Amino acid sequence: MHRLVALWLALVILVSGSLIGISAAFGQTEDARSPALGQASVIAHGVAAMPSGEVGWRVRLATASEELDQASRNAPGFVLADQGALLVNELESNRQTRLASGEAAFIPLQAPLQEIPLGDGTVSYYRIDLVAADAVSDPGNDQLVFIGEPFTSPGGSRDLDLVRDVLDADESLDLALGSYAAPALLLVTSGALELVPADNPSAQPVRLPAGQGAAIGGDVIARAGDGVEATFVTAIVGPEVPPILAQEAATATPTPTPTPELASLTVQALACPVAYEGTQYAVDCLEPLADIAFELGAAATGISLQGTTGPDGTVTFADLAPDTYVLAGGVPGEFAVQVVECANEDGQLAAEASQTGVPGAIVAVESGDTVACRWFVVPEDLRGEDEGTVAVAVHLCPGTPVDPYADCSLGDASGVVIDGPVVLTTDAASAVPVQIQGASVVWGEEGGVPFGTYFLQPGGIAVPAEYELSEVRGSVGASGNGWTFTIDEANPNAILDVIYVPAEQPAEEEDADSDGDGLTDTQEAELGTDPANPDTDEDGLFDGAEAAAGTDPLIYDTDDDGFGDNAEVNEGSDPTDPSSVPEGEPTVDTDGDMLTDAQEAELGTNAATPDTDGDGLTDFAEVGFEPGSSTGTDPLVFDTDGDGVGDGDEIANGTDPTDPTST
Repeated sequence: MHRLVALWLALVILVSGSLIGISAAFGQTEDARSPALGQASVIAHGVAAMPSGEVGWRVRLATASEELDQASRNAPGFVLADQGALLVNELESNRQTRLASGEAAFIPLQAPLQEIPLGDGTVSYYRIDLVAADAVSDPGNDQLVFIGEPFTSPGGSRDLDLVRDVLDADESLDLALGSYAAPALLLVTSGALELVPADNPSAQPVRLPAGQGAAIGGDVIARAGDGVEATFVTAIVGPEVPPILAQEAATATPTPTPTPELASLTVQALACPVAYEGTQYAVDCLEPLADIAFELGAAATGISLQGTTGPDGTVTFADLAPDTYVLAGGVPGEFAVQVVECANEDGQLAAEASQTGVPGAIVAVESGDTVACRWFVVPEDLRGEDEGTVAVAVHLCPGTPVDPYADCSLGDASGVVIDGPVVLTTDAASAVPVQIQGASVVWGEEGGVPFGTYFLQPGGIAVPAEYELSEVRGSVGASGNGWTFTIDEANPNAILDVIYVPAEQPAEEEDADSDGDGLTDTQEAELGTDPANPDTDEDGLFDGAEAAAGTDPLIYDTDDDGFGDNAEVNEGSDPTDPSSVPEGEPTVDTDGDMLTDAQEAELGTNAATPDTDGDGLTDFAEVGFEPGSSTGTDPLVFDTDGDGVGDGDEIANGTDPTDPTST
């Protein structure tokens, strides 16, 4: 198991002193041929420009069982194969190095890499880096094995060496590491080591098992522990390398190729309304899609990366080398259209749509680019005949908006999610509350919405108090105030945008509209309506709408023709003219028991009370109109079966109110 070694270990062994009684296994001076003496050997080395400021050693363990692990490197150091064979491909130089277990390769600063496992099974390998102090604890996608205490970089171009040594069971050797310009990094790869300061060999030893490391700034004595052989590597910052001597004037000095900056590409998957036929995807397609798989393939290098979107619908491919990439994936199975729009800081890069197969985008990613792609999905129309959908989005704007609402935000700009009811209704009896989550909702995607005329009541939407309704914009014949709209064969998919702007503070308190029905509290006092109830007569029309339409906000049926005001508005008849009536049965239900007054007249029940016989059951519950929808009792008799127990009590007790023997 690979674990982090406590950082105090470096403090324990950062000591200096002479070595006694054991020959040196490591040693280097300015004229030394190698930092490895005795049985030790250098397995990788190179010259690198040291990062400036505070730096530290970092060791990460990477594992891979796919064709390609990942591509990125932004620090000088080494790749050390641990279990299995690994191919290291330096993208800039096209140099390939095959590493067997225990072999290593030097990696210069900012060298984009491919690290490709060879053979079957899982391959593990170490990344040993010398990085800036503020990045030393970032493991990326790997397992963090060791982070060293920061130290001041010695600067300049330095010789970096990775030395490997093997100790027999209980064998000891001296590590002369105190003379270097910076602490060395020691990593145990098999067995275990016990370390003590060279000037205090009787001190309590520090034990390092396989997979642990330490930063060492002094001379120490190492011994193989646990009675078994131990293998370890040491990364050493050696002497400064002098700059290249100036060439003679006749010799041209080549201009060094600048190291490209790494780039990133983020994809967000968003759903459009069912069978969406518009083109303003960024405005109308707002639902994030999680668990959508994408693949990013590089044309020149052959890199293939995979990622899956999270709850916000996004996935990011980071640390990309400049290349031309193909973005593919998206929603599997049936769909109508999938559209891709990609752009960097300079503008649009790619946009491609497909009607018959999974689309993709070809994106040229340049050095340091931050590319953002939006992948819009239009679900296939699976609704039945004569059915449509209704999409509602709530926008909070700083002022009067212009399409496509570039200055507005979905929901509260402070991050609060709009979460409240919007009622879509054809009449008062069929009001349907629709919950808005994330400031947008699509109604009818699964079962479909029957063609007809509908009424949107935005007053039920919960928005911050400092906002007020500005307008409702509709794509399918919304009326002037945006509340009434129609979906039919010509326009089956309604898209409604409810626009809110900052509210103007009322000059006086009596000008407030407490219930949001379009009438101020003062106006409601004058009309006799309830300032705390947006629909005083509960006919399905807000008081403000009734005042504007000429109907009475205190009377359910203004013209007393047996049809409620809302029913007449939806059917196109005049709610103020008793001679103008819609087709069908009257809808007025004075006592609200779901029986119209006309039905109660036929039954002989009281249209002014929902429970004529006072037995605890509504008249509608006792008679019903569909099989199995009634209790079968008499709405005019308190105890239908005459057994002395009221009908409502028998229903509550689970007995039969129509059988006198069931009590």
